[in-house]
Amino acid sequence: MAISRMKKLSLVAKKEDTDALINKLTWAGCLEISDMGKGFLDDADFSPTRREVLLTEAREAKSLFSEARRRLMPYVKPEKGLFSPKKTSSASLYDSPEDTLGEALALARDVLDKTDLLDKTQTAYERIGTEREAYLPFASLNLSPTLKKTERTNVFFGSLAARSCEAFGEEMAKDNLGWQITVASADDTRVYVYAVVLAKASEAFLMRALRCGFVRIDFSAERQAESFAQALEQIDREAECLLQEKMKLKQDLSALAEGRTLLELAYDLNETRMARLETAERLVEGTFCVMLKGWVPEKAIPKLKEVLSDFVCSYALDDPEEGEDVPVLLDNKKLFRPFESVIEMYSLPQYGSYDPTPIMSVFYFVIFGLMLGDVVYGLLLSAGCLFAVRKLDLGKGAKQLISLFGICGVSCTLSGILFGGYLGSLPGQIALSGFGVDFAMPGLDLLDSSGIFIFIGISLVVGVLQIFTAMGIKMYMLWKSGDKVAAIFDIGLWYVIFIGIALFALLDGPIGTVVLVGSLVLKVATAGRAKKGIFGKVTGGLLGLYDIVGYASDLASYLRIMALGLSSTVIAYVVNIIATLMISPEFSVMTVIGWIFLPIILLGGHLLNIALNLLGCFVHDGRLQYIEFFGRFYEDGGRPFKPLTPVASYTNIHYDE
Repeated sequence: MAISRMKKLSLVAKKEDTDALINKLTWAGCLEISDMGKGFLDDADFSPTRREVLLTEAREAKSLFSEARRRLMPYVKPEKGLFSPKKTSSASLYDSPEDTLGEALALARDVLDKTDLLDKTQTAYERIGTEREAYLPFASLNLSPTLKKTERTNVFFGSLAARSCEAFGEEMAKDNLGWQITVASADDTRVYVYAVVLAKASEAFLMRALRCGFVRIDFSAERQAESFAQALEQIDREAECLLQEKMKLKQDLSALAEGRTLLELAYDLNETRMARLETAERLVEGTFCVMLKGWVPEKAIPKLKEVLSDFVCSYALDDPEEGEDVPVLLDNKKLFRPFESVIEMYSLPQYGSYDPTPIMSVFYFVIFGLMLGDVVYGLLLSAGCLFAVRKLDLGKGAKQLISLFGICGVSCTLSGILFGGYLGSLPGQIALSGFGVDFAMPGLDLLDSSGIFIFIGISLVVGVLQIFTAMGIKMYMLWKSGDKVAAIFDIGLWYVIFIGIALFALLDGPIGTVVLVGSLVLKVATAGRAKKGIFGKVTGGLLGLYDIVGYASDLASYLRIMALGLSSTVIAYVVNIIATLMISPEFSVMTVIGWIFLPIILLGGHLLNIALNLLGCFVHDGRLQYIEFFGRFYEDGGRPFKPLTPVASYTNIHYDE
């Protein structure tokens, strides 16, 4: 059975064994513990416990570890080697993580403190840089930047656009009420000036100046300096100190970055600890005992019993009751397991329904190969995926998906033999262009009209087989559920109709006509059986024939197999033509250049073709499964089985002997 049968565990154990029991169950990895809520036991004590305090601490630690790791990433040196495996940690650390967590917390706080200080230093450095830019245009003035006014005058510093300088001068010279304007410096865009203005004329000056685009600059009174040059010296000294502090902090963070693996280990340890604590919160505790409920796969019951044998407890294993929210665990043979990723991307089947993974995987395998039929492409795909699965440290999901591509690579190779695809038609193209020999690999030529029509026929045959299989699964499900009438007349009768259509089209004589007409009449007579009244039954029967449009539409969707297969072949053909343009049997400089560039063009073009069509095959093959196949029988909405297990996001667990 592809969907693992589940048993409901109900257990009562000694309260003092709670933590030890949860730890053991974590390592067993076979039990999903349900949330029982509170108030189950009359003598339960729900006052705040040490566990709740630890859970709060664990959640805070998770935030610290995540943030510290994120901040350290810019300072981490690249790992040696293209593919670096996860670090290995001892299983014993998961049961006694206190020292590791304490060390990691100290590191995390140090990282956060230093990065906060670095941010403040950077902000101060940028601010002082902005301040320097304001002082620099007035560096030649032997005036104090803090000079605002004298007994009878006010002093204004500012700038204006270079294009407005002439208009500004004319405006100020038009009716001078008592001011003197001096240009301190100028660049391509702005002119920097200062003005000494009689106190009584200050308001008039500012009105005219602002009207001409004058931007006033006020220097901070906190920076005490006798001249702008002195102020700039102070700023440069402060900037140098801030720069040195920044460099020192970055060096410290680079040194701390070597402890990134400690943070990652601590993250996994803390996540596991938090999962255990949250699990304990789901239980119901009394004065002397604790009760839990959960789900365990039937095949894992021996492992569960082995764990429970170490504790004084009482438990029962029952079948799920109707309407219960039972988790789903797919349990397929090793060959079909990678194709579970296709199911999971769609939705898990409901518990107790049908898992189509084994049958779907056969169609997925065949269709993928037809869409990307090339011997070399298939071999490269299988070899690359095999290398990735064996050599790279991949998560379960990534490993499943890459294994799926590796298996489908075999299908691509087989289809390539059928279609004569060896990097498209490369052997024949090189033989013809480079040596003048007309040579072609054996197989179906997809660039010929007859080959295309044969490919269309193959695509439609695959579609018919998959649609018929989906109908058969639905018929089986209806029969198994006890609705045998629906199985026969709603599904089985369509087989007879399609057989009648085939006989009518292929055979002379009345046999096809009799079978087709008889089955159609029977369909009209039975499709509206659930309707009330003669009119309703007749109308429902006639509408039942409309389903043939849906079957025809679904069948037409399988033409995308031909479209994808043809596109990959055409692109490969074009790449080969471009690559062999300059090679010829005759020796010349251009021929030599052509042979030199031949492998470069072939490598780039075919890798691009593989990448583009690999994505297209994955998407469109999945679409055919989800819509044309699953749409006829699949009961989705299953909830994945999530057992309590150690968390190993960043580390691999080494189990001590």
